[in-house]
Amino acid sequence: MGEVVTSIQRALLGQLMSDGLAARILDSEAKAEPSRAGQRPDAFRLSELYGRLARELWSELDRPQGDIDMTRRELQREHVNRIASQLMRPSAGSRADARALLRSQARALLPRLNAAAHRAALSEEARAHLQEAANTLGLALAAPLVRMGV
Repeated sequence: MGEVVTSIQRALLGQLMSDGLAARILDSEAKAEPSRAGQRPDAFRLSELYGRLARELWSELDRPQGDIDMTRRELQREHVNRIASQLMRPSAGSRADARALLRSQARALLPRLNAAAHRAALSEEARAHLQEAANTLGLALAAPLVRMGV
């Protein structure tokens, strides 16, 4: 049963972090009418999607106590791997604004991971998970960008 849930969660995360969805959200934002004169359009923004994903997927980092169970670690690992992949090897359909937002998210998540990894109440598995996630993001942020078609 746990593998089925993890598989469904991974598929959903893949759709939510896809280049196609990012492009559609960015395009719809550009087409939206301003809500009032001089204000930003009242449209769903890609930053809202990415921010919400990060808050929900990493909510354990905000708690001073408690562990991170295996199912959550799997989903968090998938999130980090997708961010790292999109930063280091963006596809031809990848949009610059989406990559910039993901880079910003990675930079914001990294110190939170490092701080949470030092909590006393964590299991060794959760501590290793947080350290590995921080390492993955750190390497992705430091790696040279491989641009398609350049």
